[in-house]
Amino acid sequence: MEGKIYGEMVGDNTITTRTDQTSEVTDGYQSVTYQYNSTNKFEILQGAKATGTYETINIGGFEFKAPAYESSGELKSAKKLP
Repeated sequence: MEGKIYGEMVGDNTITTRTDQTSEVTDGYQSVTYQYNSTNKFEILQGAKATGTYETINIGGFEFKAPAYESSGELKSAKKLP
């Protein structure tokens, strides 16, 4: 749904999905990359903390446990990636 909304906002109806890639929290901040198709990629640096819990992630049928993080709502920076 997020990809479709972004596609409508920028006038590109081919954008229908969004993939996210997050990093671990370092010094109270976490990097998150949002990719809408191959030409629309953004990186934000947000305040975050580890929750002490884990979530199950499935990539290509392979499941693994990853630490869960919680955003503080603070946005430190945002940039469009090439």
